[in-house]
Amino acid sequence: MFSMPDMAVILVIVLIVFGPGKLPDIGASLGKGLKNLRKATEEEEPVAEKPPELQKLESVKTEPLETKTTSPDRTTANQ
Repeated sequence: MFSMPDMAVILVIVLIVFGPGKLPDIGASLGKGLKNLRKATEEEEPVAEKPPELQKLESVKTEPLETKTTSPDRTTANQ
């Protein structure tokens, strides 16, 4: 990712900006952050994929059944 000269330039810039007194604190906080990130990614359980049978059932679109009500024929009832 970075070559050795690139890392040296970055280190010099960090030393100039933060000073040698703050460097151990910055390193410690970065280490803690990386440790917490690694711990969080290891604890996360992978999402289980649904079985193919369930995927097929979910992909089928179901339409509600039409219920027909029978009504008497009014033309014959009125006569």
